[in-house]
Amino acid sequence: MMASVVANGNRKKSLSLKGVDPETCMIVFRNHWAQVVKILEKHDPVHSRSGVYLRLGPVPGDEASAVQNYVEHMLFLLMEEES
Repeated sequence: MMASVVANGNRKKSLSLKGVDPETCMIVFRNHWAQVVKILEKHDPVHSRSGVYLRLGPVPGDEASAVQNYVEHMLFLLMEEES
């Protein structure tokens, strides 16, 4: 497992990346970023041949949640890198 989970009573669970290979963390970070970009680009305005911009509509809740989770994990990886 990449990170160990430690529960402190009613407090929020915290993760630790002690002993984890930094290269592994970078691979995970890049993978998360690629997933975020893929979701966001899917809902970005697209220029069609007719000159009209098309949009797929609002981002569905499950995709918005996925983006949020990816970004939160990326921030965690960055914070752990600092310490």
